[in-house]
Amino acid sequence: MLVPFNTLQGQPLDASNGTIGRVRDFYFSADDWAIDYFLTDIGSWFSYYSVLLPAAVVQGYNRDQKTISVELTTLQVQLSPTLESNKSASKQNRMNGCDNVSLRPNVTELLPLRGAINVAPAEKNTCDQPDGRHQHLYSSEELRRNYTLRVCDGELGFVENFILQHDDEWQLRYLVIQISWWPGKTVLLPREYIEDISVERCEIVVSLPRLVVEQAPEYNSSITINGGYEQRLRDHYTQALIGAPTT
Repeated sequence: MLVPFNTLQGQPLDASNGTIGRVRDFYFSADDWAIDYFLTDIGSWFSYYSVLLPAAVVQGYNRDQKTISVELTTLQVQLSPTLESNKSASKQNRMNGCDNVSLRPNVTELLPLRGAINVAPAEKNTCDQPDGRHQHLYSSEELRRNYTLRVCDGELGFVENFILQHDDEWQLRYLVIQISWWPGKTVLLPREYIEDISVERCEIVVSLPRLVVEQAPEYNSSITINGGYEQRLRDHYTQALIGAPTT
């Protein structure tokens, strides 16, 4: 199932004994595009705190009731670890040059701190990524607010939204890109074309020329991303890269 993240934002959690909180953000790994945590605000607009919920406990989204099912009680959600309680995250905040840090600590350092949740994220193999990207989680909110998209021949636009895939686990499937030079045009960028996420430059680096992304099939929130639409996307990017005419 594919879900636009802005559909989940602001929706309450449907815990085993009631509803609680509202989802605000998610954190993902750039090596396998798995979503590790959902950030949820607990409380009212005037007084609230934010907790990290492992994505493994988030079962899915109920479109009819507009709630997000979790395998927890409301008390377990309330007692879940906060981002601020992780010292490594605070250290990274001070070291990073971007506001509202997007560089996150190793996922194994974000285990529940108050014993409320017994779901631990999968171990990451530190030998797979020599540049260390596997050690960091990235905030979707930070990427959307502060990062620009850089293609092979310059800047192109910015991230407007994210399309998540939920089958056995949650993953980032597409970035929804607003093209700066084409007011009003929005396209989907498959994750496999993301070459790097540069924290130093606050850029998402894409291994494609500008024209290929600009000419991708247009996307808007009224479009259903079904098999036919995804095939059009695959055909466009594949044909553009081999120099064949696109339709």
